[in-house]
Amino acid sequence: MVIADANALIADAMRRTRGLFNILPFLAERGLIRLLTSEHIDEKVYARLPEACRNAHVDLAAATHAYETVHRPLLRLVDVGEWMLDDRRVRSVRLADAEDVPVAQLGVLLAPSLVLTRDPHLLDAGVGERDWADALVVMKELIELEEMMWGSAQAMVLTGRLAALSVTEFVRFLGRSEVALAITIGLAIAIGWEFCRDLRTPPAWFKERVAPAAERVMLGLSGVFEQYNAVAQRVHGTLVAPCEVETLEAALARILVQAPAPLPAADVHARMPYDWRQAAEVGDVMAALRSQAAFRLVRGRGWELGYRPGPRPGIVRRSLPAGSRQGSPDPAKEIARFRVLSLVGVPTRTQPRREHVPQEPAARRNR
Repeated sequence: MVIADANALIADAMRRTRGLFNILPFLAERGLIRLLTSEHIDEKVYARLPEACRNAHVDLAAATHAYETVHRPLLRLVDVGEWMLDDRRVRSVRLADAEDVPVAQLGVLLAPSLVLTRDPHLLDAGVGERDWADALVVMKELIELEEMMWGSAQAMVLTGRLAALSVTEFVRFLGRSEVALAITIGLAIAIGWEFCRDLRTPPAWFKERVAPAAERVMLGLSGVFEQYNAVAQRVHGTLVAPCEVETLEAALARILVQAPAPLPAADVHARMPYDWRQAAEVGDVMAALRSQAAFRLVRGRGWELGYRPGPRPGIVRRSLPAGSRQGSPDPAKEIARFRVLSLVGVPTRTQPRREHVPQEPAARRNR
């Protein structure tokens, strides 16, 4: 989980206006990280963005557009309430600056988490990473290594399952056919008798080809594991350490933030660690979800942590490109267009389409 402070979102939005690569939305758009922030940070970004753009000589409209179209749709806003106020790190931030307390609460709640901030009060309390861009790059490398290892493990498991399935089906076939069973047993005895001496000592081609290939594979796997451990240690140094005593609400929050969609209370209970499943029932989970404002119920789907920010019309008026400015059309151009369409017989908004009325034959009309 990644928690972004206001200064990180503002800096990344201004970086976007310069046409530079932004790793934060890159990872969030692909679902590699979960991007969250405290509920008040959204208002804080809009309040501090004008001054930051003025100091950095960045166009305010472009930076606001980058935040609203790139970063803001990826955020989940969380109302932390009274969570984690007893933690020593949160108390330290509260003594220094009460405005930064919600970010500290969210970082400790979802720990181990990466808090993107340059606020000295958070950094001094051990909540946050100043060089958060470098930390995200290292996290991206760790995710890629995990995917590589997971893909290799899945390939090995799939190969083993296919082999086991083939053997199982062959055994079932032998059980249905006595002739095939007798032939198979006879072939096995003949092959064993013929090659029993060769099987004791591996052949030369096995030593020359298979053994070196297997050795290279093992060396490659050990290198990947060593690289993974080194990167994991670098990432671990940038994360907020979890609390010594975990609460039920913190366990529920981590489960919901990792879920791709809202979860019913029974599914949340099923995903809890074994100790929590033994200590809490589904009713206890439901009561905890209803007791905190951060947990929101999506009707017909389940529970989720936080919410997506809605649209904010009229915050900053952005200038539109030439030829795409919205507003009332030019009356002279509209009149000219309607005249041309009327001449060619195309129906317009001021000229409704006439329905075809069949005419009576002339002979009947003359009667």
